[in-house]
Amino acid sequence: MSKKISFAILMIIVLVVSSVGAFYFLRSPQETIASTVTAGVKAGDVFTYQLTGFVESYTDFSIPENFVDINQTKYYRVEITKVDVPIVSYTVSWQFNNGTNFSYDGMINLENGLCSGHYWDIYAADLLEGSLSRPNSSEEPIISETQLKPYPNGDREINFLRSEYELYNPADLTYTEMCYVYNYVYFDKQTGMMVEYKSMEIYNSPEIMLTVEYKLVSSNIIC
Repeated sequence: MSKKISFAILMIIVLVVSSVGAFYFLRSPQETIASTVTAGVKAGDVFTYQLTGFVESYTDFSIPENFVDINQTKYYRVEITKVDVPIVSYTVSWQFNNGTNFSYDGMINLENGLCSGHYWDIYAADLLEGSLSRPNSSEEPIISETQLKPYPNGDREINFLRSEYELYNPADLTYTEMCYVYNYVYFDKQTGMMVEYKSMEIYNSPEIMLTVEYKLVSSNIIC
């Protein structure tokens, strides 16, 4: 297993795509809509996710334990601990089927996406289609669509955004070993919280595709 693949698997698990060194976005420049930054969550709000991981490959290789752990997840829970706009603080609790638990604290700036911790999918409330997902950062993806989706508590408006970029293996001096990354994010317009997330990493050497999906399964305010 190459260092490149091991690093990427770890990156997917903790949902850190914004901290990777060499990458660029492939989206074309678009006219954006100005947005006001407001928080749609409050301290005490809880969001619980189901995690699923998939591996596709034309070559034989051993799947590392840290990727297998994704499918051994009982729940991945995010609890909002403090809101001081534009900063939202949270605690993540990652519970596994074998009874072990991993937890940490983090925070994110809704204006520009700067964060500490590994969970970054909290956005400002009431962002419109065509606006930047991070109102004060032109490097962030644009909200390309707003959909109406049914939930137990009623229909909700869900914003959709996607990002695509390339990663290079820093150990490869020929710069031919690459990874193509596709991220698809659905988040609740009213709260700014992620409800679905899909990340695909496609490697060209060896030819491997890693996919991770997050889906909201319970919340005190969405479902």
